[in-house]
Amino acid sequence: MTDMNPFAHSKSISSKYITGSVRNRRHPIVGLDIGTTAIKAVGLKRCAERVIISGFGIEPVAATATSADPGIPGKALTAGIRHAVNAAAPGARVAATALPDEEAITRMLEVPAGLDDRALHTRVSLDIEASLKQPRHELVCDFRRLAVDPDSGKQPVRVVAARAEALTRRQRQLKAAGLQCRLVDLDSHAIARAALADPRLHTGPDDPPIALLDIGTRLHLTVFDRQRIHYRQDHALGGRPDDDDRLRGIEQALAMHHGSSDARAPDVLGLTGGAITSSLADALGRRLASRCQRIDPLHALETDEAVDTDTLAGSMPRLLTAIGLALHAGDPNAHWR
Repeated sequence: MTDMNPFAHSKSISSKYITGSVRNRRHPIVGLDIGTTAIKAVGLKRCAERVIISGFGIEPVAATATSADPGIPGKALTAGIRHAVNAAAPGARVAATALPDEEAITRMLEVPAGLDDRALHTRVSLDIEASLKQPRHELVCDFRRLAVDPDSGKQPVRVVAARAEALTRRQRQLKAAGLQCRLVDLDSHAIARAALADPRLHTGPDDPPIALLDIGTRLHLTVFDRQRIHYRQDHALGGRPDDDDRLRGIEQALAMHHGSSDARAPDVLGLTGGAITSSLADALGRRLASRCQRIDPLHALETDEAVDTDTLAGSMPRLLTAIGLALHAGDPNAHWR
């Protein structure tokens, strides 16, 4: 499969949303990160092999912005989406968004090598239904084949599943703001895609793992190994964490990863999130053996001349998910990770 959407096999998303290129579209495509406290949007356009950021927007959203009925987008949320998108790409009509990882289940399966897509889809659907003990019509799922294990001859498959109502909620939020939903991804996949656009991070099959630390009100650790997400975990940081609390949380999160049987120690810690400061990055560099650096995909992306590059650079930790979504939706050869 190409241009993978984690929920492409769901009837909830039309295949027309996930096919074709945006190279010739009049307007940029928008990556839309709908968070609990803010909506972040980034517009990307393509010119030949160049990927250009057309604009970005960050719109605060109050906790009361959602409707009392979760199936109906609140007016404040809809207005926030429109404002963020207009700042990122005025006139844009196509967007990609994501679900939080806690609203989905990601797992690995091993199946006989050589199954065609139809047989594999049936196998995945039956396994998800049995393991989650929910009716199939209430779930949406998608999968990606990984390299066949030469020793066992089995085909590893990474599967993502979520409740259909979670996917429908995201679609309705975009539709209410006048946007066509091109795809729905997962937050961790989008962040990884944006982070790995930074050419300073080595991502070859023989390179050591990379740990991505998204540090805000919570700590999100994603370990990218052998060109795919190998490990992901969320950690609470307490009510009002300071740098010492964050350092302890990071050390505990990494210790949990290192304790797993097949873990390899990361060579690089890529840092992002609203709580990343120079003092925290310096302290991490002193206390941990791994190299630490802030993630910055601007090393590989261009910006439109109308974009305030200083403000963009300062907002980068909050925009990675939106950038990863726009990169995914705008590249017809992208793969879900």
